[in-house]
Amino acid sequence: MNPEQSNENGPVLYRHVTMKEWGMGILAWEGPRRRRYQFQDGRMRTIGKGHYDKMVPVEAPPENARAVVAELSVGLDAARARRRLEKIDPEARRELMSLADQTLLFSHEFPGGFKGEKWLTEKRGQDVTRKLKRLRNPVLAMAAEVLSKEALDRAIASDLCMEHMDAIIEVLKRTDLVRMKDEVSRLVDLTGLERKQAIIAIRGLLYGEDRLAWRFDALITALTPLGASPPSWPLVTVFGALALPKEHVVVRPSVFRKQAQWAAPTLEHQARPHGKLYEAYVEMVQLVDRSLFRRGLEPQDLIDVYDFMVVTSRKNAKLTLDALPKE
Repeated sequence: MNPEQSNENGPVLYRHVTMKEWGMGILAWEGPRRRRYQFQDGRMRTIGKGHYDKMVPVEAPPENARAVVAELSVGLDAARARRRLEKIDPEARRELMSLADQTLLFSHEFPGGFKGEKWLTEKRGQDVTRKLKRLRNPVLAMAAEVLSKEALDRAIASDLCMEHMDAIIEVLKRTDLVRMKDEVSRLVDLTGLERKQAIIAIRGLLYGEDRLAWRFDALITALTPLGASPPSWPLVTVFGALALPKEHVVVRPSVFRKQAQWAAPTLEHQARPHGKLYEAYVEMVQLVDRSLFRRGLEPQDLIDVYDFMVVTSRKNAKLTLDALPKE
């Protein structure tokens, strides 16, 4: 760590005197005539020697400062990885969607952001009578009951897992986060004992106290009857996303790979779900969530962040962004 990065009171954080929207920063590199800082908005910026006074130290309790520095260090590693990838493949820079790009595109397509009428109507389903699969509020309300700790405990204790799995399946039929064919149909085919094991594992994932990766892997095992292929990422992750949307995320591999190009370029993706990788995915989405808040956007939960990622990672997103009028 650079000498200016710490003192007897803990790590040193900086803030630009006028660009508050960048968030706090850490000194990432210093040369004879310039310094580079990693900021909370995910960007690394260069400050010339004549402008060092624009970066002022931020007073923060040591424990808070250390937490922010830890977060910024992850962003710094990501920035360095992006630079290496861009050197290997110059076209990568042209195709890369930064978080700034994503928020610009998002704000253009959804005026008012997550609190705007268009988003609340078309994505959340607020005050909408038709409960379409793409709308989040109706299925979240159903899941809050069926996947509650009390409901799962009742089903396990009363040996009503066969019937309760039917109720869970009905919830999953109401959302586009999973497909009925090849994903939800796997639950339909479970035997009575297999359904009980699956519900116990779902309860463990949502409300257990062991490490998240272990609980996640236990659910994968429960959803993989003897001789069956492993379940998909969306199926294993949908229970947490619907029951505890502020803590868990639903994973669509293509969307997460594209988001990781900016937010976590060192991640090693796997086609099959895996507990340690799920932990990393949750951390990545939480990082995007915090970054959106710092940019003045306020997702209700991580499903909002997921839908933000889907909207801004679609195939023609970069072309749409490039066509927007430049300020």
